[in-house]
Amino acid sequence: TVRIKSEIMAHLKTVDGYMVFAECPAGTEQAQIIAGQVADYLVTVEGIHASFLFYHVEEGVTSISARSDGTVNVQVVMEALGGGGHLNIAGAQLEHYSIAEARDVLKQTLQKMLDEGDI
Repeated sequence: TVRIKSEIMAHLKTVDGYMVFAECPAGTEQAQIIAGQVADYLVTVEGIHASFLFYHVEEGVTSISARSDGTVNVQVVMEALGGGGHLNIAGAQLEHYSIAEARDVLKQTLQKMLDEGDI
């Protein structure tokens, strides 16, 4: 588990300087739990206000675990993708999307919401 978490964090991408995107490697056992734990940890790092972790729990479905330190409303972001949650903890599942496609959709959604002042 420590190796998987380290691999996830080693390959994360910073978005707009204060958000991060990361993904669980394909075939990760207990991906939902690991994604949530890493997402929780990342928002405790100075300068990171929101984290979005992508993972698969079943074929053809990409899931996103979103966390915030309270400065970004991840609930409204995940609701825009058909998910939900709370201000600081939220998630969504995107059927028929690869992780790369889900990442692109999330980037577009975040940009639109930032431009409109919705988050």
